[in-house]
Amino acid sequence: MVEVKVLREENLAAAEQLYEASVRDNPQGFIQQLYLFPNIKTFIRQTERNDIKDGDLVLIRKQNTFENGQIVGMGGIVRKSDREAEVCKLHVRKEFKGRGYGEKLLNYLERMARLKGFEKLRLHVTTSQRPAINLYRKSAFLPTGNEVYMTEIEGKTYEYDTLYMEKLIV
Repeated sequence: MVEVKVLREENLAAAEQLYEASVRDNPQGFIQQLYLFPNIKTFIRQTERNDIKDGDLVLIRKQNTFENGQIVGMGGIVRKSDREAEVCKLHVRKEFKGRGYGEKLLNYLERMARLKGFEKLRLHVTTSQRPAINLYRKSAFLPTGNEVYMTEIEGKTYEYDTLYMEKLIV
């Protein structure tokens, strides 16, 4: 059995650990210098300042006798306009990937976005994240473009081939 619930203060440390582990697990998909980005708590505070209501970042927990209450994934939506939201911070712990948790999270986020009045979800994903791309395609997200994101960090250039996708949810 699993439950999806709003990320609360008492789960921030676990969510941060999950996020950091997920990023480190895919160096071709993410900039590894996490100190350059807001941590999960700061990310939530920034979205709140941008008029985002509580409940836009959620956790999925597995509840059974072996892993009671263990956080296995997280994800969120961020408002981009009155009609569009972006799926963000969708991560599943490495040992739980391929078991349907990402799909459950994505379905929950879609329902949440629809209830908030959004008509379209969009996202971006690096092309090295093949399982994530397969999940998004299975969930009816359609590609809208490709771009190589380039950045220089501490004198070194990094390139990330990025796929943009979206889905109408009305």
